[in-house]
Amino acid sequence: MKLACLLPVLLVFTNIYHIGGDGIRAPLSIYEKRNGEDIDYYGTISIGTPPQTFNVKFYFGWSAIYVLSNYCNSSVCLDQNHKTYNHKTSKTSQYGHDFDTKIQKISPGVPVSDTITIGNMKIRNVSFLSTTVSSLFSSKPYDGIVGLQYNSSLLYHCKKLGLKTTFSLYTDYPWDNNTSELMLCGEDKTKFQGNLQYVGLSSRQDNGWNIAMQSILLHHNDKSVPIMEFQGSFELTPSSSYITGPEEFIEKIYKALNATTSKISNIKEVDCKTIHTLPSISFRTADQDYFTLTGNDYITQLTQNDQRVCMVRLISHVTNSWIIGNVFTRKFYTVFDLEVDRIGFAESIHDNVRNSASTVIIINNVILIIVPIFFMIY
Repeated sequence: MKLACLLPVLLVFTNIYHIGGDGIRAPLSIYEKRNGEDIDYYGTISIGTPPQTFNVKFYFGWSAIYVLSNYCNSSVCLDQNHKTYNHKTSKTSQYGHDFDTKIQKISPGVPVSDTITIGNMKIRNVSFLSTTVSSLFSSKPYDGIVGLQYNSSLLYHCKKLGLKTTFSLYTDYPWDNNTSELMLCGEDKTKFQGNLQYVGLSSRQDNGWNIAMQSILLHHNDKSVPIMEFQGSFELTPSSSYITGPEEFIEKIYKALNATTSKISNIKEVDCKTIHTLPSISFRTADQDYFTLTGNDYITQLTQNDQRVCMVRLISHVTNSWIIGNVFTRKFYTVFDLEVDRIGFAESIHDNVRNSASTVIIINNVILIIVPIFFMIY
């Protein structure tokens, strides 16, 4: 009888162990340039033994890893705001002398293999480029770049660790909370609700993350209006602040929003009083899944010259391509799965909701512990 009463206690601790999932956590700081033109994701890693700590940019436009070399003698490398990697002081460094000529043309340097520490996980024998090209880091708050394109070299180490060949992105808001997170080799189930909906990759052009989309719809007053029917790829680029699409279709959305060109800058804006009445925008994938953004998702409130501006996070360009940026990944927890060639989405849980959910979990766990102990005593 007493053993049976202990079973819920064991289940509680098993549940606590699995909360958050397995993976390598990298807390992120996020910076956005003026008018939301671009977003940078920064984190901290250590390289070598003993560890040398660097601020790095996690970048979706490259697949390799770059770190400033101590052989760099420019003003950027010599100032106090940047750190450089010294292979001679690392016991685990393997310093190479030959490297791909293509890489050499882009960023002269020398390939190195060393232990990289991210979060509380050490990854041995990770290859990266120790570079002397300081222009990559001039006026930047980072000393290195970690590439997260489709064929990212870092992801292949996940399998060696017995973990998933994935990485997951969680973007909290407002960004100054410093609660955004990149998780390598897994996902954090406490940061999204429901099940992940996976969409297969349509192509790996330029090593980007491209998914097949079928249509975009506007929902307003219980009616759905197709904006476009589309058979092609949308590129998922979290470092973009916008959803970017062909002018023909974006103009249709602007018209439905009654958007006007801002007098302060060349952006589209809406009356801030209308945000809660704006139509929602749904993206339907080739797998028939729908992902919906409301006005609160695709409108950002800014203060410019002491005036409040409600900026539309959709912009047009002359090509037929679509780019899905942080407007989307801020709303949806995103899992990039290299092993199965797919991307998973689930609605993110942000601070206020997650804190409430955590309180419920704690209360439930306390009840499950106290009740069996009560029966054991009496």
